[in-house]
Amino acid sequence: MGQDTDRTARTRRPEGRLLRAAEPVLERLAAELDGTRSGVLLADSGCRVVDVRCVGPALAAAVDDVGVGVGVSLREEDVGANSIGTAFELRRGVVVRGAQHAADGFAAFSCYGHPILHPVTGRIEGTVTVTSSCGDDENPLYPSLARQAVRDVEQRLLEDSPGAQQRLLTAFRAAKRRYGGAVVALGEDVVLATQAALDLLGPGDYAMLRDRGGSEATVTLSSGLEVLTRRPPTTGDGLVLVLSESVTAPPAAVRVPRWPLLVVGEPGTGRTTTARDGLGPERVELDAVDVVRLGEQRWARRVAAVLRGPGPGVLVENVHLLSELAAHDLARHLGATIRRVVLTAAPEPRLSSEHLPLLSACAERRDLTPLRRRRHEVASLAERMLRGSDSPTSARFAPSTLRLLAEQPWPGNLSELRRTVEAAAAARSCGDIIPADIPGPLHSGDAPSGPREQAERDVIVETIAAVDGSKVRAAKVLGISRSTLYNRLRALRIEP
Repeated sequence: MGQDTDRTARTRRPEGRLLRAAEPVLERLAAELDGTRSGVLLADSGCRVVDVRCVGPALAAAVDDVGVGVGVSLREEDVGANSIGTAFELRRGVVVRGAQHAADGFAAFSCYGHPILHPVTGRIEGTVTVTSSCGDDENPLYPSLARQAVRDVEQRLLEDSPGAQQRLLTAFRAAKRRYGGAVVALGEDVVLATQAALDLLGPGDYAMLRDRGGSEATVTLSSGLEVLTRRPPTTGDGLVLVLSESVTAPPAAVRVPRWPLLVVGEPGTGRTTTARDGLGPERVELDAVDVVRLGEQRWARRVAAVLRGPGPGVLVENVHLLSELAAHDLARHLGATIRRVVLTAAPEPRLSSEHLPLLSACAERRDLTPLRRRRHEVASLAERMLRGSDSPTSARFAPSTLRLLAEQPWPGNLSELRRTVEAAAAARSCGDIIPADIPGPLHSGDAPSGPREQAERDVIVETIAAVDGSKVRAAKVLGISRSTLYNRLRALRIEP
């Protein structure tokens, strides 16, 4: 290790948990880079630089010239895209070369940064970055060296964790291997969960499960789904639970709703099917879309004629399209009718304050969950759709294909999934349906890679929609800078 490496290592921040775990790893990595005109930076969970090691005086001088030193913050909202702040935001390794840096002063460097995730808590503890001058040949081994260094630091963090956390992690891994599926572990200050559990549980569900103390019971989650909780035999600290879907409420076809009923859902979630199932085969159907063709007055007279007196059930579609006056008029008729009525609507913000009289007139409301929030169901839904497809097939979905389908955002919900499955069934009559058989852009890998990224994507999309597409207002609502928002839009492949 060169003299400059020794000099900068002595200017690191006071020792803490991260630096204690990283110290010997950085020493070894810097030794491996000796003679390559490269450097290593360690940043903490706040994206503040805590250690800089440069091999060679030229790189050390260049790093000093741009003001990168111990204590400097490299958060995206401070300096834009860079290997430390961007790796932190994306929670994965990133390469940032030359002009890809937002700050002009960093354009002279080529960097690979990788976040350090605590093995027990899953929180980002810091970032390791390997950097070199753009004028030098970039070594293709830099990413693998940085990733190995991160794995070594994470292992040392695990060894430095309290014994209770290590025992909880061991118990969680054992339950995951034995039972698979949805497994969650609740410690004093840590929560561990499989992807299936993340798909099932909302933020408030963890506290509810913790309060119940792990007793075996059927519980209702915040989503309305009923699950059976079991506590497997473990010797670890904390609470480990295995979740499985319980017998849910009777299907909508046999439920007796309270009238009038409002069914709210995004396009493709099955709101029309749900409404028809509630009314049965004998019904009259109206659609607010016809207001454009008939005019408000003529459409209102038709509604009044249908709702007057006895008769079969009535379905009124797309009431979110009604004006405030038309919605108020329909609400008045609902209060006087003796017929069973079901209304369908898109969710907020399209169902707005203009429709409050209509919402107040409904005795019951059912919100249909979009498919992107039912990720744990996508595989079973796709397989059922495949078996019920109009195209005779003995084909089956390969596991990799089911994973691909589960990762998609499905803006068209069940309708889009059904079209995709039917196209795959028509294309392959036997054997495994592999990712390349899935039509359209799905096999390109553009979907978010996991539930956290998908949840983040949903929040950003819904926030932008709620502020009428204003990125400035969306960034303010989300509590992030505009540059961070635009970086997340690119990373999550959200159309600007």
